[in-house]
Amino acid sequence: MSGSRWRVFAGSTDTAATTLSPEALGGPDYSQIGSTPNFTIFAQAVLGDRGVQIANALLAGCEGSYSTLLDWFAASPAGLPFKVYVTKDINGAMHFGCNDTEIYVGTNDASAPTNNGYNLLLAAELVEVFSASINPQWNCGFSNGEGLSRVLANAIFPQDELRDFVTSSIWLDKTTPGGRSRQNWVDQTDPEDTNGFSIGCSVLFLNWLRFVLELSWSQISGAGASTLAQTYQALTNGGDAWTRFKADMDARFPPGQPSNLTTDNPFV
Repeated sequence: MSGSRWRVFAGSTDTAATTLSPEALGGPDYSQIGSTPNFTIFAQAVLGDRGVQIANALLAGCEGSYSTLLDWFAASPAGLPFKVYVTKDINGAMHFGCNDTEIYVGTNDASAPTNNGYNLLLAAELVEVFSASINPQWNCGFSNGEGLSRVLANAIFPQDELRDFVTSSIWLDKTTPGGRSRQNWVDQTDPEDTNGFSIGCSVLFLNWLRFVLELSWSQISGAGASTLAQTYQALTNGGDAWTRFKADMDARFPPGQPSNLTTDNPFV
């Protein structure tokens, strides 16, 4: 995976991927705020006290996220410690490759107004690194891997889901520019990580596996395959992933009626 490719947990209007580079973000204007066994946290100097506050919140929460993901993936990534930079220059969070342990957490909008909101953003990027190291079938640049990063981060911080990043209602309620509704992103995987339609299908399907079929996150994380249907088959020995999921979604959220969802996990 090219190190210049952006991996962004971001809203649909985020433009940082086309305006910044590793050199632009990795300048000298960062101060180390603190470290833990698996993380070193920096803050951009221009952020002042706000940057320090966010960095300290990340220091307080990062090892808990790491420990949970270590349990779910059953192994640790290489190349630690993580280096985490609190920056004003992006929305959401990002790194420059699926297994890149240098992570940027952005502050330039109101998407993460609470301390745990920033920890959720960091956790989503940590999932991508764990996935790349342990089970690269969860490609963070594809819809299945992006979906996994979001649902696991939300599972770690369930009270802090960021509504600006919710995509379930996009897949359920909207029609694609090509005129398709509720497109099948279970039998096929979208080779991009910014399409709200394919990500919306992915997050719903993964949460459906966890909370409707009652499979564990450890089981799901370990069963990653090139499509969500293949992941389902590895977990259940079934070949009816799409038909079973689609029928359940249509029963819960009838087509043509607004779902009114403000969460990617409507099953709890």
